[in-house]
Amino acid sequence: MSKLILYVALSVDGYIADADGGVDWLPQGEGGEDYGYYDFYEGIATTIMGSATYEQVLGFGPFPYPDKRNIVFSSRGIKVIPEVEVVGDDAIEYTKILKAKGE
Repeated sequence: MSKLILYVALSVDGYIADADGGVDWLPQGEGGEDYGYYDFYEGIATTIMGSATYEQVLGFGPFPYPDKRNIVFSSRGIKVIPEVEVVGDDAIEYTKILKAKGE
């Protein structure tokens, strides 16, 4: 069975986004230090995200995970790019199936 790891940018006071859903508070590639991110990224087979996060990521520029399997959970119509699979199923149950398959 594969591991499921939560990777999220979180403020000290526990917020992922501001009241408007923005993440402007995140530093953008400052300092040139990766703090182990490259090694972490190499160990990932699949990214899983919701549609709001996906749309936020699309706004940052080129899709950052083109070499991974990418699953976006959405029950509404969203822009789909070739690197992404959109899944309308229950996220928890679908993720359990992925883990059981080792994906």
